[in-house]
Amino acid sequence: MKWVKCNRLNTEQKHAVRKLWNTEYPKSIALKTPKDLDDYLAKLEDQNHILLLDENEKIVGWFFGFIRDSERWFAIIVDSTFHCKGYGSILLNEAKSLYAELNGWVITSANHSRLSGEPYVSPLGFYTNHNFEVLEDVTLETEAMKTIKIKWQKT
Repeated sequence: MKWVKCNRLNTEQKHAVRKLWNTEYPKSIALKTPKDLDDYLAKLEDQNHILLLDENEKIVGWFFGFIRDSERWFAIIVDSTFHCKGYGSILLNEAKSLYAELNGWVITSANHSRLSGEPYVSPLGFYTNHNFEVLEDVTLETEAMKTIKIKWQKT
């Protein structure tokens, strides 16, 4: 495995990232078209991407850091066939070496499924194991889901 850092995704990378998003995230937040991903990315400032590539150069993980409301936020996705092998930790630790702070939203409810029909499992435990603080009183609720804010700060 290797990773590649970039500030902008090319068309091929966007296709792979959108596929990864739609495979791993709940179907309620699926990106139906390439334009949906472009629209999402266009709203965010100071974008930085770390792409995790397998031995065939296929994107199997994506870390995405950006500025929203004057804070450093992130999203991370790892192909489920690579879960529990340390690759999510590799991406997250690389991100921690770049930033002094990371903020994210995590789905906490268990009633979501992926496009495949498989249940979506909340990654909250992964983040608490990586020293993220769970801000119980900061939530975001939409028609699609309920999330809770997590935060990590370099000490």
